[in-house]
Amino acid sequence: MFDPSSTFIDKTLLIEKFFQQPSKYQVLTSPPGFGKTMNAYMIRRFVQIEVDEFGRVKNKTDTSSYKLFTDKRLAISNHPNIIQEHLAEYPVIHFDYTDVTVENSYKTERRLMTKVAKAFRRYKWMYKIMAKRYAQRKNEKETDLSKKVEAMGRLIVDHQHIHVHGMLYALCQLAELVHEYFQKKVFLIVDDYDSMWYDGLRHNDPFQMGYADWLHDLINFLFLPQFSKYIGYVFITGTHTVTLKSEDFVYNRFLDSHPFVDYYGFTKEEVSRLLDQRKILKPKCNSCKISTMDIPLNPPRCNYSNRI
Repeated sequence: MFDPSSTFIDKTLLIEKFFQQPSKYQVLTSPPGFGKTMNAYMIRRFVQIEVDEFGRVKNKTDTSSYKLFTDKRLAISNHPNIIQEHLAEYPVIHFDYTDVTVENSYKTERRLMTKVAKAFRRYKWMYKIMAKRYAQRKNEKETDLSKKVEAMGRLIVDHQHIHVHGMLYALCQLAELVHEYFQKKVFLIVDDYDSMWYDGLRHNDPFQMGYADWLHDLINFLFLPQFSKYIGYVFITGTHTVTLKSEDFVYNRFLDSHPFVDYYGFTKEEVSRLLDQRKILKPKCNSCKISTMDIPLNPPRCNYSNRI
């Protein structure tokens, strides 16, 4: 996430801004290229619990995240209360749908399932520990957990046999098992949640509404009473909110005025600093489009035209 040899724009105060919000469920939208995925991974790196080779939770100061966010003197390190309360404190379930594109309904569904299965495989180590823990079933609760652990193991080995809606239920069970293991609520991150719907829309795919239905079902499943109790925070990014209709979320839409404006795209001051650091003649800016011909780095996107 941080390369000291390159030009770096510090967006870590997004983390503080997120935890300052009254609602724990936030949705942010913007076009491609405005930093949604980078910020999603940054938040995951900050909040995710780290464990040792035996599955034991590491002390905060022993985690790689602590060293990254404090030793590098990133902006968030100047807010010790956020470091103390939230750094390396949450089990994370993270889905990244940025490269799920549309070919046909079957291939798209398989790609979707592969993404979900990847979230399970991140907890393969936990599955092995819990499988041993509940091998001796002592009561009804442990018997129920043992069955769910066994189902998790089957999905880790082979997810191809599970139907899309069966995967949704399995996802909710994963949240329950992760909560059971850590005794903490899950921090759910879904990046580019509507990429398949957006790609289907651009290609006039007849199955695009099916993708929208799946996304709707995903949210409905997560907020069923029997599963929502395992979810602590939710951070979702996407291009639109058209397929995401839930009263549980606060929607921070592109071009609206919201608390996260300065953390998506580059502000006028950040663009000027980038150009100054690289000793480049500042190009003329037309609206929010900056000529990239003279800039030897990824094209900066000014977050709003009225800030340029």
